[in-house]
Amino acid sequence: MNRLAALLISFATVLGFVTVALAGEPVKVTVVVRGVHCDQCVNALRESLTKVKGVKFDAEQIRLGERPRYFSEPFVVEIADAQQTSVGSLGAAVAKAKTPHREDLPPRLNLVLYTSEIIDEDSVVALRSELMNVNGLEVVQPGGLGGFPNNGYFWVRLEPAGGADLHEVLTAAKKAVRVSISKD
Repeated sequence: MNRLAALLISFATVLGFVTVALAGEPVKVTVVVRGVHCDQCVNALRESLTKVKGVKFDAEQIRLGERPRYFSEPFVVEIADAQQTSVGSLGAAVAKAKTPHREDLPPRLNLVLYTSEIIDEDSVVALRSELMNVNGLEVVQPGGLGGFPNNGYFWVRLEPAGGADLHEVLTAAKKAVRVSISKD
């Protein structure tokens, strides 16, 4: 075997070890829950998210929301291993929560994407365009994607069926605007 082939094999082996090491790293995402209408809703949503394996969050962060959509404040969820537990599974868990107002106000989970760029109609349209073909997102539904210019973040609603992959979401989103999953 020549030196180049041996070098490539060595590099691939090291890269494989690095990839395996990174796969088990915890990932923190910020989310917002829709449908936090009353104390029973709060309890059902907390319980539903608590059942997702491999996640940690402060359940007390899920509090009553305000009319008309009853959103929680953004809160952080730590995923122990994004290869094992997807953000889509968080969205599915929230959507399955047995809240008493689910007929009128279906529970949903929004993923928060922070940006230091200007959030305006053009940036929202560009982001929607890039995320349209990403599995597990409801970007074309009313309220499925938007931004809070004063808070410096976009939100994107996860489908009730799950399927959203954080890496895919970020890869597509970064084609439109600079985003990250952390506020820093």
